[in-house]
Amino acid sequence: MAGRKAEAAAMQSKGLNYTVKKGEYVSNWLTSDVIEIPFVAGMVPIVFENYHPGASVKRADGKERTSPAKDEFLERGDFKKSGYPENIAMDRLYYPFQTKKVDFSDFWSFPHDIRFYARVYVNCRTDCTWRVELSTCGGMKVWVQGREEASFFPYESNIEARQEAELLLRAGTNEIVVGCSNYGERNIIFNFGIKNLSEEELEFSLPVSADIRAVQSVHRSLASMYLDRLTYEEGRITICADYPFEKDTVIEVKAGDMKKRKEVKAGSGEVIWGDTDELPIGYYEFTVCSEVEGVSLSAALGAEVFPKRLEYRFTPDTVEERKKAALDFIISSTPKSFEQYIAHLARGQNLYEEYRSCCEEYVEFVRRRGDCSDFRVVKLLWVLIKFGHLLTEEQRAYFREVCIGFRYWFDEPGNDAMWFFSENHALCFHTAQMLAGELYPEEVFTNSGFTGREQSARAKRLIVEWLQKLLDFGYNEWNSPCYIPVDMLSYVSLLVLCRDEEVKKLAGRALDYTYEIFAENSFHGLLAGACGRIYTKELLANKNLETNPLMWLAWGEGCLNGRVDPLIFLALSDYQPPEKLREAACWNKEKPFTVQRLQGTMEVPTAIYKTKDYSIASCVTPRTGGPGSQELLMNVFLKDYRSRIWINHPGERKIFGIRRPGYFNGNGLTPLVSQQKNVVVLSYQFCDKLLDYAEADFTHMFCDMSVCDETEVGEHWAFLRRGDAYLAVYAQNGLSVNRKPPLTEKELLSPGINTNWLVKAASRSEAGDFKSFIAWHMAHTPVKEKGKLVFRDMTYGQMEFETMKETVYA
Repeated sequence: MAGRKAEAAAMQSKGLNYTVKKGEYVSNWLTSDVIEIPFVAGMVPIVFENYHPGASVKRADGKERTSPAKDEFLERGDFKKSGYPENIAMDRLYYPFQTKKVDFSDFWSFPHDIRFYARVYVNCRTDCTWRVELSTCGGMKVWVQGREEASFFPYESNIEARQEAELLLRAGTNEIVVGCSNYGERNIIFNFGIKNLSEEELEFSLPVSADIRAVQSVHRSLASMYLDRLTYEEGRITICADYPFEKDTVIEVKAGDMKKRKEVKAGSGEVIWGDTDELPIGYYEFTVCSEVEGVSLSAALGAEVFPKRLEYRFTPDTVEERKKAALDFIISSTPKSFEQYIAHLARGQNLYEEYRSCCEEYVEFVRRRGDCSDFRVVKLLWVLIKFGHLLTEEQRAYFREVCIGFRYWFDEPGNDAMWFFSENHALCFHTAQMLAGELYPEEVFTNSGFTGREQSARAKRLIVEWLQKLLDFGYNEWNSPCYIPVDMLSYVSLLVLCRDEEVKKLAGRALDYTYEIFAENSFHGLLAGACGRIYTKELLANKNLETNPLMWLAWGEGCLNGRVDPLIFLALSDYQPPEKLREAACWNKEKPFTVQRLQGTMEVPTAIYKTKDYSIASCVTPRTGGPGSQELLMNVFLKDYRSRIWINHPGERKIFGIRRPGYFNGNGLTPLVSQQKNVVVLSYQFCDKLLDYAEADFTHMFCDMSVCDETEVGEHWAFLRRGDAYLAVYAQNGLSVNRKPPLTEKELLSPGINTNWLVKAASRSEAGDFKSFIAWHMAHTPVKEKGKLVFRDMTYGQMEFETMKETVYA
């Protein structure tokens, strides 16, 4: 208590003071470090009766299925039992960027008990009861002057829950401490919020010794930062700031594994990070950090790096020649990796000592059963089956041991954070189990107690059902540029390494089907379809898509890049995509190519319309009318890879955050999507309860206007031209160009959520000159009539699109 009084007294002379009105969040706190305690649960299998590939992982009550390890975490309830954090230092000033909550969301490959604590002081003139809304995905406790006043333990993985509470405050200064807890497994939203529900405006204080004006000045400069380009192929990488630093400031910039310390002079609004050639090919998050009198501040910016010196500019004529070129490229132009070690093995060279650290990191991660270990085990089995003769006996035993001891399915004992149930993971586990069982048929696998022969028999049943379901219905992760390549790792591994003829035949058919999907959705070597799952690293790095080298291998369109998996394994196979797909894949005509498909067991409608100048694609997700996930509902390319354009409702306000859905990827709330020919409509209409849960109160279109040859933006219409490709964009709620960093002139914003967007793509050959294209649309604004959006198209005449009926909260 004496410590709290001393801090309260200190605030009278120095500190951070701010007010919170009704409906606002308490945003500035003093926080602890995130406390990460490895959580070791009992080794228990998951019980999932009547499992089959594609089965929903929801429980009967509609909630996500949890692992026995998480169940044990909840049963122990260590955080629930904990008291006021007497001995935990809360001395980090939390100064939020682009969020109102205290947010330490991250990714945990291994299970952890994660917690952090936060402190703030509220000043009251009289005794009062403060009405608040608590929000979190995990658990939280609130102490006032050391008394526990409220607690809330939803523990719903990445689903925010809210609860109202009343906190008793005394006249004078009151210390408020919040503890936040969660179970760290994979990507976790780890945050809390306290919203003021009282009518009164409250005064808050933080006892910090730092010069608050100096902190705020650096914070403003960091918040105004942006990269001068979204794609770097050559030249300097420059970080700009709209608000120059007021004083000489030291910043640290981290990109990948590289850190640089930079001194920024007072009055400067530009930092030269370095040259493009310093980084390997890839998508990078540039994290900019600065410390002001002990207060740490940081901002994140994202960009694609594709140095021209690493670009493979020659395209051999045949698939076999391109396979050889791909191996050469992996060895010469990609970072050192386990996959590069395999490429050397394919050339007959066992460079184990040179790649020892890569191999040991790989094996140790699998031994500990980190999330995504299933992908790695398949590659370890490639080394043992295909190149075992090149290994020493000691190396073979080292790789063998981890394969024999692995957990190959959820019904085996485990306490890890591995995810078994998504389409790509499930097949990868089955593939690894099949191949390991065939390799060691008589050995007993130590985790399950099954022999190898039993393992492969168990896996075969699931593989055959999985592949047959794909061939009957298509992908549940439709058109995904990040997850279909994982499926292809399994297909090619089974085709090349498996001994079972039925499985090999199905795997070959799955590859043919996948390349058929690629051909239909290819736009100059880019996978251009709307898709079921995607991340920021795909949306903002179009030359770095995992599918680009796979299409380059097949047809010579696309490009080689740093995404070597499953490229390397296709290059080591005899597989060749059907030649009949080439025309669709390399479509270079003014005449449109159109395809509509129902994909997956839920029969998701997908469509694409493409010419040589542009592509426009869409899909209608089963999540329509509710909270979204990682879907890309509308996707446009004008001319080439530099101009990907899409619309979404952001799932979070933090621009380069990690959520699923995030700012760019997926949808906070999912609209009704309709496509007719080269016109797409997105219609949003949600009830107040759902709107209240949305973090972003706007929808937006991402479009890098700097790569366009002409742009014109009005009150409701925007027009873009790139080469001979045109785009007309209408937003019912109005449009404005974002002028704020880090997305200056990179997006069009439309206020509010309930709205209608219309997007029309065309080319010069279809629409005439650009001025005529603009004039037509300005004279033919869509109108809403009887639940439909009516639009007169310049090529196809009158079109009517269904608009969303208001969604009732469930």
